[in-house]
Amino acid sequence: MSEKRIEKCYVVSDSYGGKVSEKRNREKRAQLHYWYVDKMRQNSKEYVLAHGIVSGHKRLTDTMFIHTSEIQSITINKNIEELIIATRNTVYYCPLEYCKWEQQDKNADLIPEYNWIKKHYRNKLDIPEIDEDKVLLTLSNFDKYYYHSAYCKLSSEQEPVSFRAYPHIGMIQDSFTISGDGCLIKLSYLLHPNNIEFYCELTAKMPLFVENIGNEVLYVDTHSGLIKLVPGERKEVKVENVEQEEQSLPSCDLYPAEIIE
Repeated sequence: MSEKRIEKCYVVSDSYGGKVSEKRNREKRAQLHYWYVDKMRQNSKEYVLAHGIVSGHKRLTDTMFIHTSEIQSITINKNIEELIIATRNTVYYCPLEYCKWEQQDKNADLIPEYNWIKKHYRNKLDIPEIDEDKVLLTLSNFDKYYYHSAYCKLSSEQEPVSFRAYPHIGMIQDSFTISGDGCLIKLSYLLHPNNIEFYCELTAKMPLFVENIGNEVLYVDTHSGLIKLVPGERKEVKVENVEQEEQSLPSCDLYPAEIIE
């Protein structure tokens, strides 16, 4: 492998060669995916809070599930298809299709034009697909454990493979596994800040592709070598797509903790 792993991970965004520039950091927007808004009562006072997986925050690590501080305002920008939630410290941009509908239905009155949003965006969240007899693992920095979805359509079957995905919280190190029902597909990896490290790549001899639909660079350490994925990029796991230059990657564990902003 060409990468060099480092243990010090207290400054995640500056830990490796693919870091974004200072200018881009200034332009980054805090986002919430898989979001919903509800009320909390404390000391006889009622507060409105948002919950979801954060990315692009100045202080918080991507993939964390958070509870915001008290909401100051909620607006909709239909041009960019986002709900804009402003707290005292942060403005969050929430893609409409990533609403947690069942949760938000309980407090529909908190979201302006909620019925319109639900009508137009409830079924807009798509799973990326790939040609038959290939395996696609889709990753992002706004999904827990970086896992967004997996897809495989066998030419011998009518329906795509059904996948199960689950974390393993270990005594020493956490990992994540994606397993295909009824077929020999199993992908398991260790989690690090902005990179994953495969230790199992079973695809029933089918080509494996990895895709990044997030908004930050992700690295994938595979049996072929280290693969760099810029946002929107899809690559096959093969030697030709491996990074040639040595990369210094953080090797500490990624723990998506639930925290308050």
